[in-house]
Amino acid sequence: MKKPNDFSISNLIIRFAKPEDKEFVLAFTEKTWEWGDYIKHVWDEWLHDESGKLFVAEYEGKPIGIMHAAFLPDKSVWLEGLRIHPDYRRKGVAYNLNKFVIDYLKEAGYKTFRVAIMSWNIPSIKLARKLSFYEVSRWVSLETSLSKLVNNETPQLCRKEVHLDMDTLWDMVYNSSIYDASRGLLLYDWKWLNFTKNALKELSNKYSTQILIRNDDLLAIFRPTPGKYQLISFVNAKTMRDLRSIATFFSKFEKRPLSTTIEFAFPKNYPHLEKLVDKELFEVEEIVIMEFKYL
Repeated sequence: MKKPNDFSISNLIIRFAKPEDKEFVLAFTEKTWEWGDYIKHVWDEWLHDESGKLFVAEYEGKPIGIMHAAFLPDKSVWLEGLRIHPDYRRKGVAYNLNKFVIDYLKEAGYKTFRVAIMSWNIPSIKLARKLSFYEVSRWVSLETSLSKLVNNETPQLCRKEVHLDMDTLWDMVYNSSIYDASRGLLLYDWKWLNFTKNALKELSNKYSTQILIRNDDLLAIFRPTPGKYQLISFVNAKTMRDLRSIATFFSKFEKRPLSTTIEFAFPKNYPHLEKLVDKELFEVEEIVIMEFKYL
């Protein structure tokens, strides 16, 4: 591989990922953050994803960049996992990789593309704007451990609903405060898509989507995940007691260990958010959702 100073963007090749790319990619992504990176956990899944494509930017025969495109139920494309080898950043690789993927999928019939970027990641936000993405929503995530939320009160009013009439469920969703604040977007498995009755029905059929209801009021919709992490993707919580009830539900009824990390996500303009953001209890992050559409 040539030294970065000799890099020429004209020699960049963008293609689908191959199994033999894994070793190189995991090597340059292992220290993305202080704690590492999640790419090693999703590589095999993304490589064989029937509902998406994994792309690689190759230079001098080796991968120096990757990005995954997921095809969502609302017929949009979710772009995620953009990683560029540290020696080849700020050289146009990320821009060209994004541009190729978007143009390629446009030809395949996709017209809407979305991406999530941490609010502090100014370079990535600037890159998205350069690619004609614009901000459509901001969300706030609250992350903590079950041990900090679980109380001794058994959440008798909080029950697990496995089967619920779709029309009834959709009425509850549509009339909730969280739906109004979300501007019609649903966060599901760290992807944002248009939240419609059809999307909810498809997700319910495809995944083991669960619903928590209390006093005939929708409290949360989520996809149970294995391991010591759980994202609550649609949280109609109004008080800290609501969040504690959800956490206690996972501890007592789902038998999750108290070391489990639980993360709640809310639109930034959610009217009850101020009462829920406790920076001594939660690690708080702000996320920018950006979108690009072909007319």
